[in-house]
Amino acid sequence: MARVSVDGAGRWHVSFPAPQPTVDREPTRKAVGLDRGVRTALVTSDGQHYRAPRISDRQARRYLCLQRRFSRQRKGSAKREKTRHAMAVLAARAADRRKDWAEKLSTRFVREHDVIVLEKLNIKGMTRKPVPKPDPEQAGNFLPNKARAKAGLSRGILASCWGTLGQRIEQKAQAAGVTAVFTDPRFTSQQCCACGHTSPGNRDNQAVFRCEGCGHQDHADVNAAKNILARGLALTTDEIVPAHAPGHGVPRPRKSLARAGAAGTTRTAA
Repeated sequence: MARVSVDGAGRWHVSFPAPQPTVDREPTRKAVGLDRGVRTALVTSDGQHYRAPRISDRQARRYLCLQRRFSRQRKGSAKREKTRHAMAVLAARAADRRKDWAEKLSTRFVREHDVIVLEKLNIKGMTRKPVPKPDPEQAGNFLPNKARAKAGLSRGILASCWGTLGQRIEQKAQAAGVTAVFTDPRFTSQQCCACGHTSPGNRDNQAVFRCEGCGHQDHADVNAAKNILARGLALTTDEIVPAHAPGHGVPRPRKSLARAGAAGTTRTAA
């Protein structure tokens, strides 16, 4: 069986169902935790930073120019279709670069590590459009719901290939016999990897982590990746690392981890 399709850029594709090829590797006895972010697409527990390829400034200006031209052209005209095709070509090239980056990076992690730990993220829910809020005082009007800011965040998440990276790492790890673990993401960026103290004040800004309890300092994303790794390693030894760590100042109650099953879980168990 084969599936034939054509994309928006006019490129034809033929796909065949086949099992995931095995990555050639040797046991390394290494484990890594991966923290996915918007500003930096991926940060590892050993301090490596990876940025997803983005569209260049020149291509971005070209795309914006085409968008403006497209909005002025008559619907159904040949010139409008030509402009749409040029926009689709630029978008397809950027998507191809991101996909190639995700494939190469996922293969590298599977080849170099025996255990890979990621956060279990609800990416579809995180990129969902905010629900409009009707204004109770004025019929037909809506309250501000920060839709524009949410759209920018969603574009950043999708451009960082969170879903593709997680999916390809899981598929390649399963085929190669590597352990891929998905853990609870709650408070990984606020918890100190040295003492376990968890507080929103631990994170000074986007990049700096300074523990209020023990004074430990680290890059915020690296600290989060270390917490992710610790939770994943605890799961492989049948232990539970609580997401609601001691010292956290959040007053609202949380379900117990044993009952909710959210302390961190593999995809199979979920």
